[in-house]
Amino acid sequence: MDLATTDPVSAKTFYGELFGREAEEMPAREAGTYTILSLEGDEVCGFYEMEAEGCEGSISPRWFSYVSVEDTDATASRAHELGDTVYSEAFTVLDSG
Repeated sequence: MDLATTDPVSAKTFYGELFGREAEEMPAREAGTYTILSLEGDEVCGFYEMEAEGCEGSISPRWFSYVSVEDTDATASRAHELGDTVYSEAFTVLDSG
């Protein structure tokens, strides 16, 4: 899961204190910093600061969940056939997927 937030410093403090999660910050190229939260050595979620254009208007901070599939293109195509909206093509996320 990922959290897109307008206040990554407060998110790190809040979730660290609430769940006892440890934070590891890593550079995310032009996206800034990506923070991974771990619990007892297992990576459980991450967060990043929303881009400025996302903070304006109707887009608010939000959690994203992910699923693992064998073939992203086939899955996106099938989702579209079933009436879903595909907002962007699949992409590689650093060394995570």
